[in-house]
Amino acid sequence: MKRTLKLIVFLTLVAMIAVSYTTAWADGAREPAGEGCENPPNPINASSVIHGTFTASYFGEHGQKPKYYSIQTVLKATKVITDKKIMEEMGIKSVGCTKMKTDEKGSGNRDACPQFESAEIDITRLHIFSKNIVIDKGLCKYTDNDLMSLYWARPCNVAIQKEFGLTGHAVLSDIKITNRNHCNDMEKAAISGTFKIRIVP
Repeated sequence: MKRTLKLIVFLTLVAMIAVSYTTAWADGAREPAGEGCENPPNPINASSVIHGTFTASYFGEHGQKPKYYSIQTVLKATKVITDKKIMEEMGIKSVGCTKMKTDEKGSGNRDACPQFESAEIDITRLHIFSKNIVIDKGLCKYTDNDLMSLYWARPCNVAIQKEFGLTGHAVLSDIKITNRNHCNDMEKAAISGTFKIRIVP
C-alpha cells in the first residue's frame, strides 16, 4: 500500500512538472531560462551584435482553429577575418592597385598597394520554432514588451552565438514590432519586426 501511494505521488509530481513546463512555453507565459541563462549580463555597446528580423503567424489546418504560432527569424552578423589562409580559401584578395610616388626629380615610381590585413563577411542564419496557443489572445495584440518578456531567454537557450563563431552570453537587447497584417483573420494574421542580440563576453 505504501509503495502504491509513493508511486501515485511520484507520477503526480512528474505530471505537474510537465504541465508547468508546457504552460510556461505556451501563450501568456515566457520561455523558461535554461541552465546558465537565468541571470544574463547587461548588454554593452562594445558587444558583438547579431541583427534579426522575425515573422510570426498562426499555423493550423485550413478551416480549423490554429493550435500554435509559427515564428521564423533571419539572423545576420558581420565577422572580421584576419587569417590570410581563410581569406584565400574564400577568394578574398588584395585590390592589386598601384600608387604613385614622385621623387625630387619628378619621375614616377610605382609601388604596389599593400594586401588586405582583414576582411569583413556577412553571416546569415535561419531560426524557426513554434509556440503553442493556450489562451485566446489575438496575435496583433502583442506588444514589444510582451515579446521581450516571452523570448528574452531564447538566444541563450539555443546558444545562438555558436552559429556565428562567437563566444559569450547571448542577450536579447531590443525587439520591435514593425508590421501587423490581417489582424481579424486567424488564417492570415501575422506580425513582423526587428530585434538585436548582443554577445556579452
